Amino acid sequence: MGEMKKAGVSGVSFHTHRQGHVFTTNHGGQHQWLEGGTLADVKQEYVMGTADWQQGFVWLTILGDDVYPELVPIKNGQGFFRGCRVVSSK
Repeated sequence: MGEMKKAGVSGVSFHTHRQGHVFTTNHGGQHQWLEGGTLADVKQEYVMGTADWQQGFVWLTILGDDVYPELVPIKNGQGFFRGCRVVSSK
């Protein structure tokens, strides 16, 4: 989300393994930045202790120049997207 502060624009990061959504308003208007989470197993043997990662995904609806994001967290192998249950294939 530091990218939003540096560039002053909206965007999405998917490489952080974290999930989050922040808003800001500046001279260029209202902006938002999302971190998309991960669909990987958050328990990896190469990580010491507990990783600060969250499972989930982002759905983006684009209408002209406007973007409407939906952040979908996954907890214990399941989440909800537009009222429908999403379940892990494991």
